[in-house]
Amino acid sequence: MSQVNLRTRLGTRHTVDTPIGRIHYYERGQGPVLVFVHGVIANADLWNEVVPRLADSHRCVTLDLPLGSHSEPAAPGADLSPGSIAAVVAETLAQVAPQGCVLVGNDSGGVISQLVAVQAPERLNGLVLTSCDAFDNFLPWALRYTQLLARIPGGVWVMTQALRLPPVRALPLAFGWLTKQPVPAAVWRSFLEPSRSRSGIRRDLGKFLRGISTKYTRRTAVELRRFDRPALLAWADTSRIFPIEHAHRLAERMPDAVVRPISDSYALVPLDQPESLAREVRSFVADRIPND
Repeated sequence: MSQVNLRTRLGTRHTVDTPIGRIHYYERGQGPVLVFVHGVIANADLWNEVVPRLADSHRCVTLDLPLGSHSEPAAPGADLSPGSIAAVVAETLAQVAPQGCVLVGNDSGGVISQLVAVQAPERLNGLVLTSCDAFDNFLPWALRYTQLLARIPGGVWVMTQALRLPPVRALPLAFGWLTKQPVPAAVWRSFLEPSRSRSGIRRDLGKFLRGISTKYTRRTAVELRRFDRPALLAWADTSRIFPIEHAHRLAERMPDAVVRPISDSYALVPLDQPESLAREVRSFVADRIPND
């Protein structure tokens, strides 16, 4: 399956101008608005199995952010720190979902979603976090070497070239503890080819990696206490990378949150268990989100 075919699952492509450059997003379906946020070295195709399961009754908006697998480099000099990306997402929500949405975040996209929830809660009707960084686990220890590589000249190039090799991707220090189920070759190409082949994309990836800090997740762990919208934590039932204990700790801090474990999955739940995730999101929206 080609990337073109993957993107047809996500719907029609649109573009919005932002302070960091043009952001592309995909839109499919009608109904309550769901906005999906991917993490680092991923893009909108992370959700290619989830969106078709929800688009029959929801308007699904899937963002393509400059986190290392995007198609168009960010503006030169753009601030690509997690806080800046979250501000851009909030601005984008004002345009694409002015009546509010349920924001769905995975992996480092979950941190961005947490930041939106505390920086611009008025943009959200609800929040879904599925296996993501939290507390002092940003990045997880197994992946922190990527920040070191991002500080070494040529380090990001070495990393992106190495990830072309399936044995390297299978290592715990790469994607080995992120995905439990086989990932289609088209998804790997979509995630890895942009940074492998384009210096501008590698530049953006390095910027984001260098900007990662636990100051963001420590902040949200405190400020999410004031987030009064319904929240769902649909989390892989595992201790690897993003332990489910963090989901329970986050839920305890939020006024209106519930944890739903996802079995037989690692961190990238949208790839490992799209059916289970879509089912939990559908139930959450139907049961907890007012439909005006």
